[in-house]
Amino acid sequence: MEHKNLPGTTIPQVPPELFRTKPNDSIYLQEKSDKRLKKIIDETKGDKGHEITDKGFLTWHVSFPYPEKGVRYNYIMLSIQFVKRMLINWLRFLLYSLTHFYSPVKVLESFLQGFTNYASMVDDYGKHFILEHKYYSTRGRELIKAISSFLKYLGVEKVLAEESGLIFIALVDNDTAYYYKLGDILGVADKERMLTSHSKEIKFLMNTYAEREISRPHMTEKFRTFYKLLYFGLLIPKVRKAFRRAVE
Repeated sequence: MEHKNLPGTTIPQVPPELFRTKPNDSIYLQEKSDKRLKKIIDETKGDKGHEITDKGFLTWHVSFPYPEKGVRYNYIMLSIQFVKRMLINWLRFLLYSLTHFYSPVKVLESFLQGFTNYASMVDDYGKHFILEHKYYSTRGRELIKAISSFLKYLGVEKVLAEESGLIFIALVDNDTAYYYKLGDILGVADKERMLTSHSKEIKFLMNTYAEREISRPHMTEKFRTFYKLLYFGLLIPKVRKAFRRAVE
């Protein structure tokens, strides 16, 4: 693939063998595997084969006497599929939460199942982003272990906890906007202070981050969301115990 502003310059690609799912060109897999005959758009009709009417978007095809309703573009359908899957997962989660409110761990597992299910679908049908475990940074692998351990100590099923930890880190370990910020914060974190007074240490880390990101308040707000979730979650004895064990 060439750089659009620098003809002849190849954009570096991530080697496909580094990804957990192969091949690397999954975003085109659906089109490549579709062996059906393709309808040819008749560009002599409408606006290059398309019309926008009060009945919706219409597409004209060669050898067809009437236009077809809708857009014939696989990538739009793929994007719609992503959104539909997210909606379905959230509906399932809400339904499960209403019927299993008496079991917080089961509700958490339902959320994580929806999250990992959606992430896996994007990884399968979009561009791969989940690497093999061994290709994450040393800090990334340590965080995968810490998150997985924390979830397992809470009572989350082992396979689901490990998959959740991997995907959480897949979102930030190769994104410089988060990778360096996370490293910056962890660089001033203290394990002993976290164990003796986790609330003060977490507040200290949040304030430190806010001071260093004063020019980008939107980033501070993103981190503040996680800070609040962790802060209030640690008020629950079971969560606090699992957190301490994961830190240790």
